[in-house]
Amino acid sequence: MATEWPFWRALFVHDNTPVHTAKLTAGYLRELQLISLGHPSQNPDLNPIEDVWFIMKKELNKNLTTFIDDLKMNLKKMWANIDDDLVKKCVLSMPKRLKAV
Repeated sequence: MATEWPFWRALFVHDNTPVHTAKLTAGYLRELQLISLGHPSQNPDLNPIEDVWFIMKKELNKNLTTFIDDLKMNLKKMWANIDDDLVKKCVLSMPKRLKAV
């Protein structure tokens, strides 16, 4: 990622679960030159994208498929059609979430 976009700095936001803090994961994050930002465990989601994932999962459950290509196509279509207002709403919910922590 850093070689394709030298100005790009990405964050890997996670909740400190073992799968996110494992040596293999940490090594992969270093290899990709991602910054790891851990959140306290068992707290309200502090990453607005979690709301988007939840909505996408609900939609996917309405159109279950056993074919991986169909799943990929559905995910890409859903991602392309995410409403900007939804994202804005998720981000604007952050002050409330931070107070809960």
